[in-house]
Amino acid sequence: MKKLVLFLLIAISIQSCNTPSYVFSSVSQKTYSFPEGTHLLNIIDAPESVRLKLREMIFDKLEDRIPNGKLVSIQDTPVTLINSNLGFNSSAEDLEQLASRAKGYDYIINIKAEKPADDLGSIQIGNIDPGEANVTKVSLEIINLNEKVSVYYSHVRSELKVPDDSKDFAFSVSAQSMMKNSLKKILKRMKN
Repeated sequence: MKKLVLFLLIAISIQSCNTPSYVFSSVSQKTYSFPEGTHLLNIIDAPESVRLKLREMIFDKLEDRIPNGKLVSIQDTPVTLINSNLGFNSSAEDLEQLASRAKGYDYIINIKAEKPADDLGSIQIGNIDPGEANVTKVSLEIINLNEKVSVYYSHVRSELKVPDDSKDFAFSVSAQSMMKNSLKKILKRMKN
């Protein structure tokens, strides 16, 4: 009897789960192997609630993949940038200015994470509007400061929508978790 009740609880929980979809777009190349040189991680352009976790993830996942472990956060250096979001689709003039300010570094890593829609929490109880959704966008770009060109770019859009036949109770993935998972997917794809 206990096994049947446990099975029913698990079946109801699984049926009540909403999972996001992750779509890659604007990928410069599927894999990327880090060349020799010092890599500078720019200030991550993301909501405050997830910025530190994304930074920790970058150091955790990339330190062993960058030759000689030369990955430094811009926050730990005397480098100051006029525009911390510099990099994504930058002009040649912007890249020239970036390279002149980041002397001594060979590459800069830019990360941008945003959540255009954050309507759903982790647990939904009661009437759920089918129009509600969690939508996130995460981009990662690596710029070669010596050649002043972008050498890698990837963008992931994740979306979680409530189906039209929504129940009065559902589990969902938060927008913060979707941003972290998107960055994990970019890093994993770079490695493969």
